[in-house]
Order: sequence, then structure tokens, then C-alpha cells
Amino acid sequence: MQTRRNLLASMLVSAASPLLPTVAFGQSLCEVWDKTLVWDVKHSLWGTSGASSQGKVVYLIGAPWCPFCRRLVNEYLEGRHNFELRFIPIDVVQRKHREQQADIVINKLDGLKRTFVKGDKVPGISPAMEKLIHDANFIAQEGLKVRFTMGKGLVSPTVVYEKTEGTSTITGYKPLTEFASSIRPMKDPGKDLSTDLEQLLAQEKQIAPGRMANLRRKTAIHALPNDASASVGCVASRSLKAIAECNMNGQDWLKVEALVSLEHEPIYGYIALQDAALS
Repeated sequence: MQTRRNLLASMLVSAASPLLPTVAFGQSLCEVWDKTLVWDVKHSLWGTSGASSQGKVVYLIGAPWCPFCRRLVNEYLEGRHNFELRFIPIDVVQRKHREQQADIVINKLDGLKRTFVKGDKVPGISPAMEKLIHDANFIAQEGLKVRFTMGKGLVSPTVVYEKTEGTSTITGYKPLTEFASSIRPMKDPGKDLSTDLEQLLAQEKQIAPGRMANLRRKTAIHALPNDASASVGCVASRSLKAIAECNMNGQDWLKVEALVSLEHEPIYGYIALQDAALS
């Protein structure tokens, strides 16, 4: 775990920008977490319009019900833009919006069109997959919003992209035509973590009710069992309700009850098994 966190820290150095101050090599994720905002944007779950041959990427963070997100997505689809649009669906409460969130993450462009253009019914996605995607982006959302605009929150829509001066953000609606010409190729555009979701659901083994994960050390709570995935931050000296365990890419993980929503729904995240002891 430590080696991978060191790798993350070193990658952050190479991607430094006005939003990403330079960090020292060898620091753990917990030591640099407050500086990993842009990394976590890139490694949330998103739907995409399709890759750009020029390597230009724009991240649009917002809710499926957001009228300004609808406007921006339609502006993109109606125009001839030379960048890829990646939509990170957050802030979902209603059943319909959860279905749209999962559709966008799993079905990419078709999901974006169903939500923001056509209004078509979402094809069947399993409740387990919907819950996994919902909780992953809930974790990401909570981690992002305390770092955006000095703790003032996360606005829907928020746009993140690369320009000559470094990483730039736009909070609130701004027509694409007003900033499209300034978009530059993104040095490290991030990885589509949705490709591992089916494998994750197949790998997870439920833990007997009542067992707890007692943290051995300060550790990050991730959205997915992947060191690269977005994180809600780090916790120490706590016991978390253990839900399941899995092995992904040769690393053992625990699924834990990380947060509780305003609607009193348990939100699940992941910690490295070696950072906790089961009781």
C-alpha cells in the first residue's frame, strides 16, 4: 500500500499546477491528500463523449437533474468541439437520478444522451451496480467539495480543464464557446475506473454482520478498491463497520461503512486490509 501511495505522490509532482502545489517524493496519500483535488476529479466515475484525438479533456461535475449541466452537454453535442467531455454525475437522491447516474457511467455517450437530450428510459442496471456507482461518487463528491473554493462547497456545474497556465476551474454556468479556445491537452487525463466494476462485484465476499474494521494507522478511505480512486480523506483511531472484502489487482481491501447520507443511508468506501484488523 505504501509503495502505491508513494507512486501517487510522485505522479502528483509531475502534474503540478496552480491547483496542485508541488509535493515531496515519498509522502503518503494522507500527507498529500489536500493537494490531490485534480487527481480525484480525474479518478472519479464519469461518462464520456468519446476520446479526443488531440488529448484535450474537459471534466464537467454536476447532477443529472441540473439544468445548466443539460445546457452544457447539449452545447457540446450540438457543436464541433475538438475535446473530450467527461461528465461526473453527483448529487443524486431520487431513484430516477440514480438510474441516470449509473447509465452515464456504464453506457457513456448513450447515457449522456438519454439523460440530457432524449429523456429516454434507462436500460436495466442491477441494484448492486447502481449502489456501487452511487456510493463511489458520493465518496468522491464529499472529498472534492471540502477542497473546492476553499471549503465553500462544490457547485453544479463545475468545469475542470487544462490551459497553458495550468489547471483551471469554472464554477457555475459558462458557455463552452467562451473558454473552448483556451483548452490544452491534459498531461495525465486519468483512467476510466468503471471498467473494473463488474469484476469488483464478482470479487466481493460479504463479511458476517457485526464485525468491525479497527484501524491500525491513519489511512485513506477510497471510493473504490483502487489506490488511484478518489478519496474522502483519511481517518485514524476509529472502528468502521466491515461489510465485505475483496482482492483487486493483487491487493486486499475491506469495504466499510464510511459515511451516512442526509437520508440516513449507509455509504460504503474501501480501505486497505493491511491498514485494519477485523474484530
